[in-house]
Amino acid sequence: MDRQSMSGAGVATERQTDKRAVAKRAVVKKVAARATKASAKLENREVPTGYVRSAAVKTFLAARQPHKH
Repeated sequence: MDRQSMSGAGVATERQTDKRAVAKRAVVKKVAARATKASAKLENREVPTGYVRSAAVKTFLAARQPHKH
């Protein structure tokens, strides 16, 4: 037996597929929000419930968003 088969390491093959899923914009937004919240929780930087961003922060964040064509 060769060394690779003795170690139990197999050859990984990539799955080739043409299947694609189209996700609704609302679902993507919900999943992104959930992931962001989980990430913040892991880093001990949760946003308090009921927190409202100031107008200046909303303007700043809006300016950083890519423009829709």
